[in-house]
Amino acid sequence: MSAQGGGGGGKSRWGSLLSQAVAGVEARLDTILAEEDQPKPTPSPTPSQQSKPSASTTVEIRLHEDSIGAQSPAGAVTELQEDRIKQLEQALEDLAVQQQEETHNYVEQIDALQAKLQYLAREATGSARKAAQEAPAGSMEKKLAEKDQQIAGLMEEGKNLASTEQKLRTIIKSLRSKIGDNEKEINNVKTSKGKAEQELEAMRRKARRADDLEKYQEELHKRIGQSQKEIDALKSEGSNKDKTIADLKAQLQKSAEDKEALSKKVNEEALAKERNKVRDLEEQVSDLKVEKDLMVDRSKARENELQEKAERAAERARVVEVELKAEIQVMESKMESMRVMAEEVSSGAMGDSQAKLLRQVETLQTQYAIATENWQGIESTLLARISNLEKERDEAQHRESEMRKKAREAALRAKRHEEELEDTKTQLSTMQETVKSYESQIEALKTKAEEAEVSLASVKTELEQQKTACPTIEALPAAPSIHPFERQDTFDSAELSSSPKQIVQDMVSVSTVAAGPSVQLVEKLSAAIRRLETEKVAAKEEQTRISSQRDEARAEIVALMRETENGKKAAEEVTRLRAEVAEVNERYETTLELLGEKSEAVEELKADVEDVKAMYRDLVERTIK
Repeated sequence: MSAQGGGGGGKSRWGSLLSQAVAGVEARLDTILAEEDQPKPTPSPTPSQQSKPSASTTVEIRLHEDSIGAQSPAGAVTELQEDRIKQLEQALEDLAVQQQEETHNYVEQIDALQAKLQYLAREATGSARKAAQEAPAGSMEKKLAEKDQQIAGLMEEGKNLASTEQKLRTIIKSLRSKIGDNEKEINNVKTSKGKAEQELEAMRRKARRADDLEKYQEELHKRIGQSQKEIDALKSEGSNKDKTIADLKAQLQKSAEDKEALSKKVNEEALAKERNKVRDLEEQVSDLKVEKDLMVDRSKARENELQEKAERAAERARVVEVELKAEIQVMESKMESMRVMAEEVSSGAMGDSQAKLLRQVETLQTQYAIATENWQGIESTLLARISNLEKERDEAQHRESEMRKKAREAALRAKRHEEELEDTKTQLSTMQETVKSYESQIEALKTKAEEAEVSLASVKTELEQQKTACPTIEALPAAPSIHPFERQDTFDSAELSSSPKQIVQDMVSVSTVAAGPSVQLVEKLSAAIRRLETEKVAAKEEQTRISSQRDEARAEIVALMRETENGKKAAEEVTRLRAEVAEVNERYETTLELLGEKSEAVEELKADVEDVKAMYRDLVERTIK
């Protein structure tokens, strides 16, 4: 009873310790969750907390100050402010990571304490249950054990309630964090809205600047209109421009013809290359098909041969088995007769029966020698067949390895072709983009040339009008002092003093005595026209080169696509051949298994024969003795 009382005291002490541990854990959990749930510092913070605000509040204050600074009329945020914002964001991220690690550590500690509590509760319940079972009915120890068991059950229930409460608190915490994230997103949206308003203001300023530029452009157009009135001096260059335009048109026509011829040639070469590649691939496919047919025929022939050999071996094994069984029966009958004879000899009849026994022993020895010779012949034939089958298996494995090697090479070729096709596709896209850019440049040059032609036509019309309006000016003498801006043209046609055009040039120079800047403007315009013409020629050449490259790329892409298709077909053929080889291997394995079973049966028969021989040997030795 004292021991039981001591056990009951220990159990009550365990219950008190468990209740204290549960209370401590719950208090610690309450403090941790209260600290995490508090959005602001406590009214009585530590000196370090009083001196340093939280990182999130500092970041919000800095961001608010930066947003106010961005909305100020000064303009954009400086690089120093951006660096400071980045540093604060990095510090905020580090603090968040540190807080997450601390929460993980707390959760792990709580889980460990819960596991300990569960273990202690289980031990308490177990000990209480044992004490209740061991204690006599109606005694105080029985009652105390039942109370301890009830206390353990209540503690377990309290533990479950605490775990559910913890889960609910974690859910509340996650919801609060989501609310905080939503508030942060709202603040981010507000800041982005402020930035958008600033960008809108900047765009408005740009629009005002664009209006000012349009006004300035209109003034420039007016000045250009005034300067166009002074282009009467362009008649001497008009004829040269006509010639150059005609030459350019002829060059364009010639380049177009050259382009067509070159494209035809490139297409023919690409077509020839493609045909050669297709022919080579068809030859390769035909070779592979022939090899496949040969392999299939060989495998079928080998399979039939192996099946026939297996059937013959099975038939021979059955015949040998029947013969051995017959011999065993004969040996058993002889053994029975020998046993009868031995009994007769042992009973006293020793005369002629001993001689008969000796003769029978001799006949048995001769039969045994004959049987051993037959068995050795059968064994040698079976071993030869096994060696032949092993050789055939090695040859089949070698062929299978060669086929796998060919399949791997075909797969690698197909993969390489696919990679080349991808590279050519990317190159084609870049080439198409460059072609589009060059085409846009050519269109711009064409528009500029058309504008130059229109301006030239207008100059011609104005010149004709002035010619009709002032017919008497043609008779004036040409003063050399009035031509300070005469120059040699780039097209080698300025030497026209002996032609009638010199009179018109003199007329233009007389009409522009007081217009020195207008002559400079004309020179600038002529230089710009010549530059545009050279750019036009260069653009045409570039267009022809790009078109030829595009045609070549298209031909290469077509060839690669066909090669990839052929590679895919070859890969499919290889997979099919692999499946056929696997099927042949399975059949070969089945034949080998059948042969192994037959060889096992033969070995068993050999063992039986050896046992019979041993029995006969023992019987003969006994009879001789």
